[in-house]
Amino acid sequence: MKQKITFSTLLIILSIIILTGCKKNDGGLTIKTKNPIQAAIPAFPLDWENTDYMPTPSGESPILVPWASGSNQLFAPELAFDYKKADGWSLVYNTFSSNQSSLTSFFSLYNKYNGVLRFYIYLPAGTPVPSTYLTDGLAIAGNSVSSIVNFNNPIANVDTVINSVTRVNKYGLQSSGAWFISQFETAYDSNIPNISYQNLNFVWNLASTSVSNVTLNGESNGTLTGTVGTGSSGGFNPSGLLNNAAKGTLYAAGLSSLNGVKANKSNIVEAVIGGLKGGLTGAVTGLISAIIGGTSSSPQMVDLKLQSNLNLSGSFSSSSGITSTTLIIPGSQNSQNGPGYVPAYNKVLGVFNFGSNPKLTFNVARTSMAFLYGPLPFPQHLDRQTYTHTFTKSVPTVLNINPELTNNGATVQIIRQDLLIPHSSYLKYTNPQQTILNDGSASSNAPTSTYSGEENILGTEYFAVDVTNLNTLQVKFSAVGLTPGYIAPNKLQYNNAIIRYTIKVTPPNNGSPYTIIRSVKTKLN
Repeated sequence: MKQKITFSTLLIILSIIILTGCKKNDGGLTIKTKNPIQAAIPAFPLDWENTDYMPTPSGESPILVPWASGSNQLFAPELAFDYKKADGWSLVYNTFSSNQSSLTSFFSLYNKYNGVLRFYIYLPAGTPVPSTYLTDGLAIAGNSVSSIVNFNNPIANVDTVINSVTRVNKYGLQSSGAWFISQFETAYDSNIPNISYQNLNFVWNLASTSVSNVTLNGESNGTLTGTVGTGSSGGFNPSGLLNNAAKGTLYAAGLSSLNGVKANKSNIVEAVIGGLKGGLTGAVTGLISAIIGGTSSSPQMVDLKLQSNLNLSGSFSSSSGITSTTLIIPGSQNSQNGPGYVPAYNKVLGVFNFGSNPKLTFNVARTSMAFLYGPLPFPQHLDRQTYTHTFTKSVPTVLNINPELTNNGATVQIIRQDLLIPHSSYLKYTNPQQTILNDGSASSNAPTSTYSGEENILGTEYFAVDVTNLNTLQVKFSAVGLTPGYIAPNKLQYNNAIIRYTIKVTPPNNGSPYTIIRSVKTKLN
């Protein structure tokens, strides 16, 4: 006897089929079926502070964490244990997983109190890339413009935005596999939340470069003893650093990064140590750009940049690329909905930025002069002149500070500003005791400053003066020339003058502070 299937029975059967045919994926994540190609992949979780090994799939060789005893480390040892959450570090990107392998095994941490973005990449044994040195870089790509990598040159220039930095490191590949650290200082760009991830991305690069000879600041070293490179608007370009004498940058993360680096036939470590200690007390000398932690008696350098003259010769092969990874920039518009790996830390990077280049106006008056002559038959002319320079500086009294810091209770304080003017080495200030530094008024209560004298920073002579509390100041000094009619002001390179800021960042609850030394180019009026 046949039974009729009612409409209600049919609905029940269909419901059972639908329910039994749907099930969760193995990871327990809900899959977006509307557009699976565009599904975002959250950064794999990583408890980096409390593990000995990186998460890897079953059956693969275990990998010790970068700071573990027994790991091969291609980075300054001072960085090994600088990764604590309590010090401001957060996970941004991570490709290590116990469920799947990745072609490029790396993770990245960011410190919101000093603005450093740090990549840890594991280079496995037998990496088939010939290498004299490792070359790394960070670039921004897309239709939009950002100043987020502007602080990777020693002197920031608001009017000239760089979109990449390329560096050659003293490390080479290891046959047994090793960890390499690649870190960059970020500048706060308040416009990032208004830029879609489709119009602006990071591109992090790592390659190998063959270099046969190195000349740094006029001294031939034969081998690379530090990290050198430059920021530009031309993208990642290792070959552009080769066979081209240029003004570059000496980078260091930790004092050990400078071991063996010489300038003017002298090791620069002692000069840097003095600058680091001075920076922590608010009286920095000898440095252009640095991030410092620790105490004045035991400073810990996190990042250092110094201008240098470099000349690298050798060869570059386009087949030596190790990785060129495109990454969504944290804090950008719709950053959590983009395809592929999305940042775990999704707030705008950087501690601060400059809204504009400081303006510098100056007038020069020659108040006295004397011509001295040497004995015959070859008279030696010596022109001794006394000048009074009147400067007027207009600097941003308030930096563009990332609200992520202040909203969480951190403080960002400018503790000093120094005016630095490079000059020819034979221009001498013979009477620094005559220097008058005040605000130009006749009042005895006018703000005054201390004459800082001259600074030699990696071979460049600077006239330096503390202008923290001054907008207008007069500087009186004697200059010695080589011939009659010598005009001292022409030897002061006002168009290359900079303001050096010393900025103290104190985390909430009186956490360990960082001192950021950051120089910015002035605009000559």
